[in-house]
Amino acid sequence: MSLSEKESEFWSGFSGAGKPLSRDGAVVPAALEFPKGALLIMFPFPLTCGVHGNSGEGSGRFSITRALSGHCPIMKQPRCLKFQQVKQQAAESKDKAKQLLKKAQEKTNTKEGTDLANDLKESFQQFPDNLDEIDADIHEARAKAECNQATNAEIVRKYEERSSEIENLEARIEEMKSRLEADKVGLEELKKSWLDPLTQLIDSVSSQYSSFFQHMGCASEVSLVQNEDFGKYGIELKVKYRKNEELKVLTARHQSGGERSVATILYLMALQGVTNCPFRVVDEINQGMDPNNERRVFELVVDTVSSLGTSQYFLFSPKLLPDLPFNENIAVFAVYNGPHMLSHSGWDVAKAIAARQNFTEDEGNDD
Repeated sequence: MSLSEKESEFWSGFSGAGKPLSRDGAVVPAALEFPKGALLIMFPFPLTCGVHGNSGEGSGRFSITRALSGHCPIMKQPRCLKFQQVKQQAAESKDKAKQLLKKAQEKTNTKEGTDLANDLKESFQQFPDNLDEIDADIHEARAKAECNQATNAEIVRKYEERSSEIENLEARIEEMKSRLEADKVGLEELKKSWLDPLTQLIDSVSSQYSSFFQHMGCASEVSLVQNEDFGKYGIELKVKYRKNEELKVLTARHQSGGERSVATILYLMALQGVTNCPFRVVDEINQGMDPNNERRVFELVVDTVSSLGTSQYFLFSPKLLPDLPFNENIAVFAVYNGPHMLSHSGWDVAKAIAARQNFTEDEGNDD
């Protein structure tokens, strides 16, 4: 008996097919060699039952091909049903694994086909790699949480209160941060509105101040001292009187009294162009100066006060150097005082001038 076309097609997948072998009246392929990975099923019935029965209609003839395809009543036996169930469970597990893998990739921001990030690998190493152990840890953590909630209701209530309070405080902190940033922006704008003009003004004073010192063969500068505390802002004067020195802050420790007097009077003169003041009074500013500096300073004072639109200067001094430069804009007042001085009502200016002239003439005649 020859194999049907379907049976021959089934056996054609194995090497050695087409070599018939008769067994109990049935023709089957000889020397079956299954390909790699093939599934070998042992049937609990004679081979003749699986291939040939009575030849009449309704005799129940079926083939191995029908048996393997599931259209055979034999495949409905308990063992075969168990195999189909396991096969279906394997397919479902495979689909579920794919879904879980996709979900894990989404949670970890891992693209498909790429490896897991190193930091995530280190984090996962802290946990067991066995599913049963992970489930056990989860159950243990839940059990501890349930026990705490059951036995420490007051603690849970306080925790919830504190959590709510923390959330409120964090919201207030964020609000205060926003307000602080807005205040900082406003403060910087306000600071810039007066700091820029002030800086320009100080630069102008510093330029004039340096010019006066250069006239004396020295150097100086005026700068603004800034601080986070606006109350500590100030003006700083730096001067140097010798070529081999550096600029130093004007203090009693760095400069002598005469040098500080020179720096002070020149600074007042530098302010002349940026301040509107009707007059200035300077008392004994020349005390402690050496003759050279005193003469230079006096020349600068005369040049400054002789300019149009400048303030008046009142310079008080117990002494002045001889042969100082004067002009029509300078007035000199000699103040005499003492127990033997005349009363102001008895003072005659004309007689005093005449007496001075006579004294000068007498000195010339003696020469």
